[in-house]
Amino acid sequence: MSRIPEGECDDEEDQRRYALQAANLARQIKGKRGQAFLRELLTALEALPEKVLIEGHVSEDGMVCTFGALALKRRTDAGEPRESVLADLESVVVHLHDENGDEPEDYEPMWEWAERELAAPSQLAWHIVNLTDDDGTVCTGFDPVTHKMLLKDVTPAMRYERMVRSVKRMLGEQV
Repeated sequence: MSRIPEGECDDEEDQRRYALQAANLARQIKGKRGQAFLRELLTALEALPEKVLIEGHVSEDGMVCTFGALALKRRTDAGEPRESVLADLESVVVHLHDENGDEPEDYEPMWEWAERELAAPSQLAWHIVNLTDDDGTVCTGFDPVTHKMLLKDVTPAMRYERMVRSVKRMLGEQV
């Protein structure tokens, strides 16, 4: 009997890979290293002067993504000026594609950057990127007449609130 809901994955190998990935993520979230990383991440998010998060870039226009918040906090706590850290983080290229849909030569996935630069646990880094980056919309309901989802644009402030709630949930805190 499979533990994967029917229809979740089409072939058995995908089901096994999905189950293994989910189990590894759960272990990293519950483990000492994952919990310490999440506590530090929550502290960094709560320390942001503006409660907003961007997606697709580490830093842009003085704002940061989830991992950018942690990098910014670590480096400013070490004595680096905030403006120079933000400028340095803006130069990090982690987005998936350029305007033409091609990967830039200096492309690096965000989760790999977080693993390398922030010592993030791998599955946890991947999970956080998926939670932070979205398609820019959130479902606010369902229209029974047209049978369509009601979508609203995600603001940087909404993204911040979602990430704080998610990190607190992973830490086992009441949200």
